[in-house]
Amino acid sequence: WLSNRLRRRKALFVAGLVVSLAGWLVVVLVPDLPIAVHCLLYLLIGIAKGASVLTYIAAQDHAGAATSGAGSAIINTFYLGGGAFAQYFIGMLLDLHWAGDLVVGVRIYPAVAYDAALLAMPASVGIAFALSFAIRESHPGRDPGGSMPL
Repeated sequence: WLSNRLRRRKALFVAGLVVSLAGWLVVVLVPDLPIAVHCLLYLLIGIAKGASVLTYIAAQDHAGAATSGAGSAIINTFYLGGGAFAQYFIGMLLDLHWAGDLVVGVRIYPAVAYDAALLAMPASVGIAFALSFAIRESHPGRDPGGSMPL
């Protein structure tokens, strides 16, 4: 609703990235935060990441109605592929810091391993922020049903 009213999608998407990045940086860089603050930060990050839905709408704005399904499928592939890669990458970061401790066959990681692995979150949001500058504003309602060059 807000992106249609403002006739801007990219600005809201980038704002969501900035808020998300700020939240992750506080989580990662500020030591000994109370649990309640962590919960509030994760809530803020989750709400801010809700702006990522605008990428699907912007793809439809750019591609037009005839090919919007393909655009949504490509975006969905990147979201799901990114999630799959993140699990592998974060696991790799944890394993780099593993001291070899096992309890009933389960790896036990030191706190420094989690600190290192958690850095992947603001790093990924930072990459998305940098890549957002390559996206053109779609200006909703400017070319209904037609296509617009990326």
